[in-house]
Amino acid sequence: MEHEFSDDDMAAVGRALMAAISAHAPPGWHPAQCPTEIVGDLRTQCDELIAERDALSAKLAELEGQEPVEIDWPEYHHEGMGCGLEDRDITDRYEAMRHGWDCALDRVAEVMPDKIYIRPIPAHTILQPSPLGD
Repeated sequence: MEHEFSDDDMAAVGRALMAAISAHAPPGWHPAQCPTEIVGDLRTQCDELIAERDALSAKLAELEGQEPVEIDWPEYHHEGMGCGLEDRDITDRYEAMRHGWDCALDRVAEVMPDKIYIRPIPAHTILQPSPLGD
């Protein structure tokens, strides 16, 4: 079905197009340049963003399928911790607390894996649907 458009209709479309281009055109754009180039550039950018989003979605799905990191935490050893205090002649509670802290960090460092992979942010909080419906 063919539509008939008046000169006024076409002029209104042209004015609306120029207003949109003025609002969103890249710096340095001039009306002598073809607006279809802008549309082409925007379509290319959209396609690149969609591809990037899809790649991130695939990587996120892969990461979410991994098992979470489990850490084998050491048990508190009463005698061992007390012995450390006695061996060092520590009677001040703040000094004892510092000694406990240092020992705890040393023990944690012993059982921590070299690399830890954290669980990613859920996809629904970082990936939004494309406004183009792609």
